[in-house]
Amino acid sequence: MNDDEERPSQRQGARPGPVEGDTPQAAELAQWLRERTAGLTVRQLAERFRYGRSQWSEFLRGRKLIPLWLLEDVVTALVPGPQNQQMQRAIGRELLEAAEHADAARRAAHAPQLPDGTAHELQIRLDDARQGQIQAQQTLHSLTRLIYTFLSMVADLRQRCATLEAERDQARQRLEEANATVTQQRLAESEQHLAATEQQLAETEQRLEGVEDLLARTRWEQQEAEYVRIRALQRAEQHRRAYEQRTGDTPTEPVDEETGAVTLPQLWEYDHALEAADAQLHAHSARLSAIRERLGIPAPSQSRRPRTILGQVVPDPSTDSPDNAPTSSGSVRADSTDNADGSATLASSDRTRANTPGAVGSAAGAAGGPRGRRRPGRRTVLVGMVCLSLLAAGAWFARDQWQPSPSDSQVLRRADKRGELIIGTKAGQPGLSMEEDGKWSGFDVELARRIADRLGFPEDKIKFLPVGTNSRETMIKNKKVDLVVGSYSINAEREKEVAFAGPYLLTGQRLLMRKGDTEGTVWVNDDKTGSLYTKEVRSYVDLPPKTDVCTAADSTSQKKLESLKTELGEKQFDVTPLTDYDLCISGLLDTTYEVLSTDDVILAGYQAKYRNQLVTIGGDMSHEKYGIGMEKNDSVLHDLVCDALEKEISSGRWDQLFKDNLGKIGVEETSPPPRTRC
Repeated sequence: MNDDEERPSQRQGARPGPVEGDTPQAAELAQWLRERTAGLTVRQLAERFRYGRSQWSEFLRGRKLIPLWLLEDVVTALVPGPQNQQMQRAIGRELLEAAEHADAARRAAHAPQLPDGTAHELQIRLDDARQGQIQAQQTLHSLTRLIYTFLSMVADLRQRCATLEAERDQARQRLEEANATVTQQRLAESEQHLAATEQQLAETEQRLEGVEDLLARTRWEQQEAEYVRIRALQRAEQHRRAYEQRTGDTPTEPVDEETGAVTLPQLWEYDHALEAADAQLHAHSARLSAIRERLGIPAPSQSRRPRTILGQVVPDPSTDSPDNAPTSSGSVRADSTDNADGSATLASSDRTRANTPGAVGSAAGAAGGPRGRRRPGRRTVLVGMVCLSLLAAGAWFARDQWQPSPSDSQVLRRADKRGELIIGTKAGQPGLSMEEDGKWSGFDVELARRIADRLGFPEDKIKFLPVGTNSRETMIKNKKVDLVVGSYSINAEREKEVAFAGPYLLTGQRLLMRKGDTEGTVWVNDDKTGSLYTKEVRSYVDLPPKTDVCTAADSTSQKKLESLKTELGEKQFDVTPLTDYDLCISGLLDTTYEVLSTDDVILAGYQAKYRNQLVTIGGDMSHEKYGIGMEKNDSVLHDLVCDALEKEISSGRWDQLFKDNLGKIGVEETSPPPRTRC
């Protein structure tokens, strides 16, 4: 393949005007996009990807923000080399995220009226909107992977059609020869072979039509996922500003060629793949509908649904002749170059059509439709077969071929040289992480062991080091620990200092108090007389004035308590932050403190240990997401930990660890949350 086919052509044509984004972040994104598409006119971009000329002009000038999936398509198609693609994809995502947040803030600032409600209600709505945004983004990525899958299937089925058409033509020729020689036996064999070949061809074309239909539906859902994601982001920004206006404080944060005969795959392989893909597509559609309903995002009108497969190459009459050589582009079917939903026709090199989800087709199918194809090469067809085998096994097509290894991580190289991986964790949390007689146990500990083993450090090469709530970031930055796995909640403030993989566990904050002498009551202190008495307490609002609430210093619990105290009034309760929770437990048992507030999964361990003395009460005040902490500047370590965590979850090992550790202390069975930091 020559350079003209590999890279964008340099034909002169209309160029976008000056960058004039609504925000500096939008302008920066537009400048980055111009650099990635340098040498291509807006017409060429409209032909190459599924957006019209006017839309591309808006993207390049910064007036509109490019959709996430289209940004990734551009990087895949126009940036050479898998490692360079990985780097530019990360840069592009970061710029787009910054531009989206800036745009959402601009819109919220000009909104006629911000949402109403108490600070607690606004925080809950904000968390819900953020969760909807995360779920929509996960759906978007899954749909994009489905599109890659369908593109490979389309290419493979077209190649199968080409092979069967060649075999059919040979069968017809043999039938003519048999007619000429009037050999009855040979004539019957030729007729039978021709009929079987035509039957296989018809069945293959039927599967091809089914894949193309799913491809069109997936593209539609992809656009819907982007729409829901952006709307959820805007809702989140509105609630964030309303919260800040209501409290004067920042809300808590939530937590990328030879020819010859080949053996064709069995048609049932396509059927299984189509059934699985169709089920996934229905699930994604239902998920988007649920997010829309929960956040009050209106569904788009049916008129927006594409009537044809956008960018689908169709046969040109001139290519039907076997004398005509296939070209790199064919006739294209679309409503117009600039249609209502910003879709555009596709005409590009065979390489781009085969490798980007914004295009359909392959080198074998570039001539258009099921007729006039070149004979597929053995290597090309086998690639398609391998892709289908991967799909049947439940794997996704990887966009990047480069896979990191532990030797690429500076932290793991340091640990290897040291001879052990040092993992920081809490020392006194029953069910999560406990050290007794020099032995470590608990859910966090066992999960850390499993991940370390996948990183190349078996149990005898792991050292657990106790860490405090307020010392974790310091110990990571000072290289005292390599990882922290110890009820480490992900939040924006901590992410300025360290990186997180996960989350691997979702929990909420509740209260732990001393059991009263009657069912349903707890011991509280009278702030006037200083005497103890029993009272029914369901939440913070039921606490007597000046109740002493203990928690760990610099914890998310402390920040939540201080926020609640501001909302409920200074006299509602006092907050006492200590070094860690075990000190709070001692104070709670000896009546120094009346309440311990922290994550319910931590409280469950203490309640199980002191079953006759302590009780957990109240509903979840917030949602905490536990992640694995590490240095910010080691992206290889981050990728490896994410991969190890994903394998622990997908293998079912996570469920078993939960049951063996947290299940025994009464934590309700749950599923691992989406890994938004992976």
